Amino acid sequence: VLGDLANAAAAPAKAMIVGGIGTGKTTFLAAVRDSLLHAGVPVLTRPPRHDDPPETAFVVDEAHLLSDGELLK
Repeated sequence: VLGDLANAAAAPAKAMIVGGIGTGKTTFLAAVRDSLLHAGVPVLTRPPRHDDPPETAFVVDEAHLLSDGELLK
């Protein structure tokens, strides 16, 4: 999964990472962000907005706190 997400600069990907408390979800998402940044992909940690550059990757932790509308973006 990390490889697929890290290659998102070439082929956009969408994934939902799930697991219990303390299973490493946040650590995994940090690794995804680092990989994308290393590949030169701009990364934001909030839901997309209409004026964000199209090449931006969105890596959001705690997505359960987002509204339905934010999740649909």
